[in-house]
Amino acid sequence: MLVMYKPRLEHFPKGKVFEAIYKVPELKDKYVVPSVYKCRAYVTYLSEKAGEKISLALLPKSGKENETQLNWWTDSKIENLQTKTDKDYVFSPLFTCKRKIPLIRPLMRDSPTPDPEDADFWMDVYPPWEPLDDDGEIDPVYDDNQEDDPNVYNPRRDSEFVPFPISDDDE
Repeated sequence: MLVMYKPRLEHFPKGKVFEAIYKVPELKDKYVVPSVYKCRAYVTYLSEKAGEKISLALLPKSGKENETQLNWWTDSKIENLQTKTDKDYVFSPLFTCKRKIPLIRPLMRDSPTPDPEDADFWMDVYPPWEPLDDDGEIDPVYDDNQEDDPNVYNPRRDSEFVPFPISDDDE
């Protein structure tokens, strides 16, 4: 579960941005993050199969010890609960990641390659980086030493990656 306080969506403006980026040769094999949700405070909670219940509230807090003027309250002490607050919109728990769809060249010699139009030539993908901790460092839960261990979840290995858009017409 993810709870965000006053989320803001920042994204590429509609129009020519994707077209311009697509034509830059240095970005050929790179990933692009075209939209990000930012917020001042958030809570993430991973429940277990036991059907736990949790109550949350975001309360104002005064005093010099709390620069953000916000404080999360919960009725339980659960390990899988992470709370964060800040005075600025610095947290970005949700985002989209895209990369170029490889163009298939036309079969006929004189057939022109279509010009990319906005986001049509980009596909959603999993981020190419490992999960990060609060300080921006690689999370030790996904340590490289455990990369081949089938009992440890590794998003690069265990997530299904689709290199091309799937069409129902291919059957």
